[in-house]
Amino acid sequence: MNHRHCFAFTLILALGIASAAFGQARTTALPSAIKTSESLSDEQRNRVEKWIAGQLDDLQGNDPDAVKAAREALSTEVQAPPANNATVGYMDVYAELLNKHIAALAKHPSMLVRLNAAIVTARVAKQAQNWRLGDAALAFMNDDTEPVAIWGLRAGQFTLPSLVRPPPLHKDILTPAILPVVKKFPRSGPIIEDAYDALSRWWEEPNTVREMRLTEHKPLMDVLNYRLGEYKRRVPPDPPADGLATARLVGKIWSELNKAQQSEVTQAAMNLVSMICQQVAGNIANRPLLDDVFRTAGGAIWVIGQNVKDNSIVDASTVLIKAAAAQAPAAQIQQQCQALLQTLQANKDFNPPIATPPQIEKIAAPETEPAETDAADAAGDTNGAGTAPAGASGR
Repeated sequence: MNHRHCFAFTLILALGIASAAFGQARTTALPSAIKTSESLSDEQRNRVEKWIAGQLDDLQGNDPDAVKAAREALSTEVQAPPANNATVGYMDVYAELLNKHIAALAKHPSMLVRLNAAIVTARVAKQAQNWRLGDAALAFMNDDTEPVAIWGLRAGQFTLPSLVRPPPLHKDILTPAILPVVKKFPRSGPIIEDAYDALSRWWEEPNTVREMRLTEHKPLMDVLNYRLGEYKRRVPPDPPADGLATARLVGKIWSELNKAQQSEVTQAAMNLVSMICQQVAGNIANRPLLDDVFRTAGGAIWVIGQNVKDNSIVDASTVLIKAAAAQAPAAQIQQQCQALLQTLQANKDFNPPIATPPQIEKIAAPETEPAETDAADAAGDTNGAGTAPAGASGR
């Protein structure tokens, strides 16, 4: 399911990851006295702003060493303990000032400059864990190239929680933008993974409260329902991401939903399982890609059966999951999908009742992704090995 592989040496060179022996990078770090200040003075703020502006100048240059040094410096100067002693007050100011200047790079004509800027934004957002980088995250999410949009979504994953945490400190500008990004890149596995992560991966964090999860419930359902529509015509990239989305809805938020919302989640999980069954029956080439969805989405329905105390649902989902794991014939899988549907429809606690899932319009081979998708990982490598920064991939 992890689509982030190292592949583009040319892109790595262009991003300044490979060594190049010309030019002198700007390497002076900000003073420790500033990073350890709980409240920065005007003079300290000005110094931080000038330092950021200088690094961003280097980030736009043609010297690979200077580009790499600027990207790493901008990313690491906001690291929290134990990497350094940066305070919350300093990180707040740093993120605010970085947002002020880096968002403008979203309009830069060079995709490589925009990509580096988006990587910096995501890394700093991960460390700062506040809403300050919302404008920059949104700008990079809306990029017309997939690698930049991926890193914009990753920045959104770490910025969005602060935008929806009560009481709101700033308007949530990120949530409404996520579904349009998914629609812009319908053949991208990393986009759908990062979209789901931006909306829900943080649900299990200790400082997440009920209101925050409920705020993102409908947007997550909107993305999932869009993807379910894609299954009617083809198998979209990364079906396991949809299975995990249903698992999160059931495992992390079920008890906080009202009856109608619980029924909607159940319907979505059953629709996903049903259309996977239909695609497997129609084209055996889909089987390796889709078996994992029986486990995750079928497992979500198993949990639903436990939640509503209906052993028939539990038993039917168990049979389906085991059959998929045993590589049972497609006809048998379809029969068990139908049996599972009948148990859900027999349960009168679902309101509205569970409807018969839609029929697929076309049997198609698994959707392949454009090679461009993997560029984001090559861009994110800090050691020349093509590995995304820790925590950025979300897998």
